[in-house]
Parts: sequence; C-alpha cells; structure tokens
Amino acid sequence: MDNVVVQPGALLAEAPATCTIEALNTVLRGYGLCLPIAPLLPDYTLCDLVYANAGGRRRLLHGTIVRYLRGAVFTDFAVGGPTLKRATGYGLQRALIGGSLLDLTQLRRLTFNLQPVPAVRYTFLWHCENPAPLYRFAQTLGEHRLALAALAFVETDAGAFLLTELEGDVAVLERQQALLLRDAALAEVRQLSADAPWQRWEDLARERQHAAAALDLTLPRQSLAPFVAEMRRIAARYRLALRCWGDLGIGALTLHAGPNDHPGEVTQALTLCADLARGYGGSANTEYTTVADARRDRLWSLVMPRSPRAMETAALLSELAAIVGEGYLITRPEDLSTYAQDASIAQPTGLPLAVALPATHQQVAALLQLAAAHALPVVTRGAGSGLAGGALPSPGALLVGLSRLTTLTIDREQMTARVGAGVITSELQTAAEALGLFYPPDPSSQIVSTIGGNIACNAGGPRCLKYGVTADYVVALTAVLADGRVVTVGDGLLGQSPDAALMQLLIGSEGTLALITEATLRLIPRPVARRTTLALFSDLAAACATVERVMAGGLIPAGSS
Repeated sequence: MDNVVVQPGALLAEAPATCTIEALNTVLRGYGLCLPIAPLLPDYTLCDLVYANAGGRRRLLHGTIVRYLRGAVFTDFAVGGPTLKRATGYGLQRALIGGSLLDLTQLRRLTFNLQPVPAVRYTFLWHCENPAPLYRFAQTLGEHRLALAALAFVETDAGAFLLTELEGDVAVLERQQALLLRDAALAEVRQLSADAPWQRWEDLARERQHAAAALDLTLPRQSLAPFVAEMRRIAARYRLALRCWGDLGIGALTLHAGPNDHPGEVTQALTLCADLARGYGGSANTEYTTVADARRDRLWSLVMPRSPRAMETAALLSELAAIVGEGYLITRPEDLSTYAQDASIAQPTGLPLAVALPATHQQVAALLQLAAAHALPVVTRGAGSGLAGGALPSPGALLVGLSRLTTLTIDREQMTARVGAGVITSELQTAAEALGLFYPPDPSSQIVSTIGGNIACNAGGPRCLKYGVTADYVVALTAVLADGRVVTVGDGLLGQSPDAALMQLLIGSEGTLALITEATLRLIPRPVARRTTLALFSDLAAACATVERVMAGGLIPAGSS
C-alpha cells in the first residue's frame, strides 16, 4: 500500500485510519515488523481498533493498541506525534480510545510504534471434560514465567478447551515447551500450526456479533473459576446455552446467547451476570465495540463551576489545618520557601499561602472542596524532582504535597501493583522484583521521584525504548477533581474499560485536570538475564546508523544511550 509510510529504523508506521490491520501487517512483514494486534473478527479498520482499544488474540503478551498509538491526524488538527513522549507530557492521542472525547469520524491517519515479527510461535490445544483442572493448570502456567502470548479458553458441551501460545526466541521456546508439556497428563493435548487453532474462537466471535445480547468483561484471574461456576447456575435457571469464552491469562470473558436462546431471558441472565461480575471486582470490556456503536455518555464533566466567597486568611488556614492536622499544614515563610522550588531552574514568583500534606483520598478531597469554595488556586507536588517547574506554586496558592500517600500492595497472581501517589518509583521496583515481577519505567530520578509524579508527567526513562512509558502500565487511577469529587477510572485489570480514554487523558496532564492519589499499575515477569554492551564510534552519525540497523533487524535493546 503506497499510503502506508514505514520507518523501520525508528519502528514506526503511519497509515490511513480506514486501513485494516491485516493490510497494514502485510506491508510491515516485508520489513520484519508488525503491529501485534490480531482481532478475532476480520476487516476491522485501524480506527475501529483504536476506538475499542482492542488487543485481539495475544493481549496477554502484547497488551492493547493504546500501547502502540503514537499520533493521529484529523481533518483540521493533529494530536501526538512520532516520539514516545511529547514535551508537554499530554498524550492526547490516547484519548481517542472509546471515542467519548474526540470525534473519530474526522480521523484521517494514525501513527503506531511497531514490534519485530516473532521468531517462532508454538501453539497447543488442551481438552478436558471437566473445566476445573484447566483453570488450575492455567494458573500454574503464570508461575513458570513462560513466554505466554495467549491462554484462550472456551467451555462447550464436549468439555473445556484451552489454547496456549508461546512466542519468542527458538532456543527459549524449546526449553519452555518441555516445561509446558510436563503437565500434559491432566488433559488431552495437541500441538497445532500457528493459525489453525483459532478457528473455534473466530466462529464464537462472529456468533457474538449477531447474538441477541452479549456481555464482555474483565475479571481478576483468581475470580474466574467461581464466577463461571455461578454464571452456569444462572444460565441453568433460565435454561440457556450461554456461550462462555475468553482469555484466562488476562481474565477477559465474553458471554452471549446461543442460537436458540430467547432474547428476553438472555438479557435478564446477562444482567445478573454483570451484577455478579461487579461483586467479584470485574469491569466492562471494550474489545468488541466499534465506531458504529452508539456513543456513550461522558462519565463526568471536567469543567466544574466555582462559587468563590471571601474568607479571612486566618480562618482559612484554620480550616485547612482541621483537615490534615496541625502538624501537616506548613505556613512558616522559611519552610514555604523550600516548597517554592523544585529541581528545575524555574524561579518562584512568590510563596504559597500554605503547604498541606494529606494522608488519604478523603483529606485531598476535603482540601479541594475548600479551595474550590474560596477560589483558592491549587498546585500539586510529589517529590519536586521535575525539571519543567510543574511543582512551583503561584503566589498565595495552596500547595498539596502527596508524599504521605504511600500505600503499596502487589497482587502477584494478577501481576498488578496498587500504589499511592507518594510511593517512590525505586521502592515499587524493588518490591516487584522481590516477587519475581518487574516495573519497567525507569526515569533518571527514580530513587526520589514518586509514582504520582511519574503518572502526571508520563515519565519514561532509558528502558522506554523497549518497554514504553508510564502510560503503558497504568490500568486504573483514583483522582480528585477540582471540586473535590473522588473518581476512579480504569478497570484495574487490563486497562480496557469503557472509561479508559479518560484515564489516559489524566496521564501526562501534570496536575491540570485532577490530583492523582492512587494508581493500579501493570507489572510483567522479571527478565531472566540482562547484558550490557559498550560500543565506540568515530562520530555520532555512525552510532545512530548502527542503532537503526540493530532495531530494524529485530533486536530492541532495553535502553540505548
């Protein structure tokens, strides 16, 4: 296709929004590259895939398309660009997902980051009359640190089927194949060609497309087995042959009617299943939505009216102290001068009115409610390690420091971390690695910078060349809006919920839209080994040319400097 522009050395491709993923990948294969999104349904356009934030067959390994989206051109304007991180920190191109913020009918071209075509892929189909052993087996696979690309499953009258795919280097997969087959006694297993096994799931996806009603969910992995068992009881109560299929690796499920099921009863049963899923911590999933779907209402308004009223400074400080405690409201000029600076060369124009150090979402919300009521400007501060002057307060403003929000909980099975905005980046990395997991973003300030600041600035670091930036690992955010409302966006599981566009809009917004107080971050298995190579060149041009050849050849270093 002449209208697809590929930059193999930069791992970038630009294509029309109406181009299909199959057509784009056909072009990219000539360069040994791909956009690793493989939807079950054919003929999806790139615009459709962005709208749905789709991931396709191998979401477990490659994530969803928002991880690869770099820029978009509309009829009258453009957002994003070819770099991983724009200087402003905003990632407006990520707000395309879901179509609730930008009109995608005017979308013309899209720019994506690419990946090398996998060297090899091993595919196995497992069958067991009783689904319970397959659920247990799928859970054990996650503990072996295999190069799993997919763990697709489906329950049928003939039992349960599990499709496992390994993807990567030949030598690595040969060893992992032996480990995988060690447990083959639990079920019938067959090794298959790379494409044939997905036919069963493609048929289900087409059936779902024409079903009277369907429910797409993301659930915590440990909740899948009990949820499916209860879902089966609901289906039996209504005498329905509900289809149940998805990916156990990421906890994605699709439920829809069989061809002979009554539409009204299916709707009632799926409503009960949706309530059941919420009880298990589940969320709606957007994998199969398209631009043609009716646009959803916005989940909240980002513009809130203010009702300013005058108030004496002493009384205002007293109310602020009542919220956070006397010891956590800083008002002495000599202390305020410290908070009036950060790591940038920007110079303060005056001192803030006060510095408040809240310890909970509720305290942050109360501070912003009070500030909104009295038209008091608010500036957020993490560790003050930013180089753009973002933490410098305007004269007379309330500076809210989030360094006391330090909760840190890691779910090893789900491979996620729930962290307060004040958690130091390196502390999260250390805690994750102690459990065999890995948090890739590594800004140069990681030993002092906070997760909240990383998210507000969409931090990257040297490893972003291989692993991407902070936005690629955020799956849920809790934030406080300007009027003090606490909102939670994202599903905390896959980042594929209907409100994911709003979540991505907050990332990189540098405190201008909301105060981020907590995040759920996606973790990945810790790399087995690391190697560092030093090469000397006579000039910069030769060094850059070598880096381009290395990357175009399919080897992406974790970092290059």
